Amino acid sequence: MVWFNPWNNFNKIFLALFALLYLVYLIRILFLSQKYKLDFTNVLKKLFLRSLYFALIIIAILGPSFGDAQKETPIEGKDIYFMVDISLSMAAEDIAPSRIALAKACLLNINKKISTNDRVTLLLFAANTVVACPLTFDHSAMDIFITSIGTGTLENGGSDINQSFEFIKSEMKISKKNKTEKKILLLISDGEYEQPPKTDLLQQLKKDFIINTLTVGSSKGSKIPIVGGFKRDKKGKWVITKTNTATMEAIANNTGGNNSILTDPYIAADNFISNTQKLELQFKGYKQRAVSANKYEYFLILALLLILVDGLSTLKIIYI
Repeated sequence: MVWFNPWNNFNKIFLALFALLYLVYLIRILFLSQKYKLDFTNVLKKLFLRSLYFALIIIAILGPSFGDAQKETPIEGKDIYFMVDISLSMAAEDIAPSRIALAKACLLNINKKISTNDRVTLLLFAANTVVACPLTFDHSAMDIFITSIGTGTLENGGSDINQSFEFIKSEMKISKKNKTEKKILLLISDGEYEQPPKTDLLQQLKKDFIINTLTVGSSKGSKIPIVGGFKRDKKGKWVITKTNTATMEAIANNTGGNNSILTDPYIAADNFISNTQKLELQFKGYKQRAVSANKYEYFLILALLLILVDGLSTLKIIYI
């Protein structure tokens, strides 16, 4: 049960005053019952009745609410798509603690700061793409999915960004009710792809998305950690992964977005929030909210009925 009003000093004074006055009344009746040999049992019955309806009045004042009712309320928000590269190169540690760990920290910070009216979804890609979390208002659930991201989630090879963009275009069920309502897609990757992104595909996505990109990693590069050591090529040499900032910038520029280098997850999150707040990319819809109704009237009506019973009933105290 939830209370609409707090238990404050007024309630305490009201309760103390009732207890004090009734105590004085009981002492007086007890004195008279001993003096004139009265029946004190009936007085106790009245005490119980009056204490009961007094307690009901206190409960009504506090405003009890119980039972969750679902109500649709109109809202405006943004659809934000998180798209994370989980290929093996994202395990590189050229930026501490690792590329994938930094990406996760950034997403968690963004997820905490966006509006509760914003819907979020999480896509993971490497050689193929999966929806780790469908479009949802539940940001707490999104935190769980973000935390579970790892470079071993998908069968890993290289990153096929064109396959991922084709997946988004064909599978994400984009609404056509309002052509001006674009979505925001945040792509976090090192930019190392088997093939460069196709310009015509980016132009198609531009109709529905503004793509912001975060490049994670360093141009100096790093070895790729795997179980038992580091990844090697067919000649036995270590594979060195380097970021491709130019590719990430091209993706952002072709879709009206911005590219940044991800070094600090807090600053990157703040910049993303600041950029998205400037964009009028709001969808209009409805959200199911739990509504708790104040049920004070039930307790008040019951208390009034008991007061009526108390007023109409007569208990014999003196027997002749």
